Amino acid sequence: MTRSPLKRLAGMAPAGVLGLLCVAAAAPGLLVPVSPGALDLPYLAPGPQHLLGTDNIGQDLFSELVYSARISLCAAFLASLVSTSLGVLVGLAAGYLRGLWDEWLMHMTDVFLLLPGLPLIILLAAYLNSGLTGIALVIGLTAWPSTARVVRANVRQMRQNNFIRSAEAMGAGPVYIMLRHILPNIYPLVLAKGTLAAASAMVAEAGVSFLGLGDPHYRSWGAMLHEAFTSGGLLNGCYWWYLPPVACISATVLSLTLVGQRLIDPDDVPPVPARPVPSPYCSDDHKVPSKEMLRVKDLSVDFLNADGVLSRAIDHLDLTVLRNRRLAVIGRTGSGKSVLLLALMGLLPQNAVISGRILFKGRDLATLPEKAFRKLRGRDLSYVPQGAGSALNPLLRVGYQVAEQARAHQRMSRGEAMERAVRMLRKTGIPEAERRSRDYPHRYSGGMIQRALVAMGLISGAPLILLDEPTKGLDPANRDALLHILTQMDDRTLVAVTHDLGFAERFAQQVVVMLDSRIVEIAPSNRFFNKPLHPYAMALLRAQPRHGLQVLASSETGSLQAPGCPFRNRCGKAFSKCHTMPPLVDMGGHWVRCWRYDPKSTQPA
Repeated sequence: MTRSPLKRLAGMAPAGVLGLLCVAAAAPGLLVPVSPGALDLPYLAPGPQHLLGTDNIGQDLFSELVYSARISLCAAFLASLVSTSLGVLVGLAAGYLRGLWDEWLMHMTDVFLLLPGLPLIILLAAYLNSGLTGIALVIGLTAWPSTARVVRANVRQMRQNNFIRSAEAMGAGPVYIMLRHILPNIYPLVLAKGTLAAASAMVAEAGVSFLGLGDPHYRSWGAMLHEAFTSGGLLNGCYWWYLPPVACISATVLSLTLVGQRLIDPDDVPPVPARPVPSPYCSDDHKVPSKEMLRVKDLSVDFLNADGVLSRAIDHLDLTVLRNRRLAVIGRTGSGKSVLLLALMGLLPQNAVISGRILFKGRDLATLPEKAFRKLRGRDLSYVPQGAGSALNPLLRVGYQVAEQARAHQRMSRGEAMERAVRMLRKTGIPEAERRSRDYPHRYSGGMIQRALVAMGLISGAPLILLDEPTKGLDPANRDALLHILTQMDDRTLVAVTHDLGFAERFAQQVVVMLDSRIVEIAPSNRFFNKPLHPYAMALLRAQPRHGLQVLASSETGSLQAPGCPFRNRCGKAFSKCHTMPPLVDMGGHWVRCWRYDPKSTQPA
């Protein structure tokens, strides 16, 4: 949105006022030729020699006003620095760590919010008697709670973005993520709260000094007002003594407030999409056979809704992933495919309830502590999220984000990691990779973002790579290029969630079909695409263009609350026993969950 010249000028005016005041505070001799200690006749009215007149002992008030700017601004900015730093620290920790940290820090914040600010400042300033620095520290230590609450709310929203999940997936710790990924994205808010805190601190310091509790060795605008009122300036009609400090305090506070509001409410603030939030788990040790990369046993994942009701996303899932194999998980949206990947990475939302076992390298990932999980992410397990708008950090260059994985887990120098990142971007189909590695994500198309995410997942060298919709947003040529890269990785185990059955057929050595939280079919790729067994899998393949786009009339399947096969309402061969959930039946290495293949089942002819 373009702004008119008048509005632009109005927006620049507060910054201009603050700039002039800062110049006056830094170099007062440039504005006033007369030292504030020089004496003349007392109570002189404003004139050419003394622009604002003199006080009761003959000091030039204009010189005193300019020199006092340094004291007032230093006190305000020091107090703002203290309150903003403390508020940001508390808000970051509470918003990102959550749990007991969040609860304890927010209780402490609530206690400080209940304390009356100005009376407490006056009381501490009177009894501590620690000078200008002490007054600024007291003001700062009583003004941080509002900043902490605002920062916490923004961090809770920011940490739900996919680029935070990507950083967690590479094993980055909380301190690194908060300082490198979250804090740069909320710095406009931090600056805004800092300017607003400076405005409040200036008013508080002026009030304390006006009451005579300020540092007697330094003269601020508040101290000038104290001197004017205690020396009879008001009674003698010397308006030139007390009005200028009032005007300077008002102009500074107004300018700081307007600049702060401008930072908080810019013309165009992009919305931050909500995403799930990670959660920690507890630990255990189990052995996994050498041919198995991963074994999932009786895994169930439920989400606790706001009304206290559990909603099941994965229901008693059993799956074995062999080493150096490529597996594709297919099924309709909402069947639990992406939730399965998040469960394997330990990145489920905080309201998720998980049961069962996920055995990987002798450990049960379902009960692994978060600190131990971070050592596995990126090094042993790599995750490629979907290429949504929040998948990359908008404030970091793409090449830097790709290189992060290599630097974190392979002890590379920054130059070596960047060279490898450029090679990986080139390998995944990014044109002019060296130049484009220096671009920010907003200059990438959706397909390029997806390719950059794949590069991030592959660069770490993790033996198990989980890909969520890796071909989303790619044109056929780039999809084929990515497919060629993935199929050449015979030394890695790849698990890809996809809706692209053409990609799954060419990529996978094994196919897993999920429907409404359960696995309904597991088969070698060639057997599955030539002769699927489950009616739902048959319907998926018939809906492909090469099979004539034979789409079923209704998208309704079943209900998770209703017992039995979730596809029975649309299956032309359903019978009475389909109201009971069938087991997975082994048909010679081709597993299917359907009563028609159960040798113990009796069905109508």
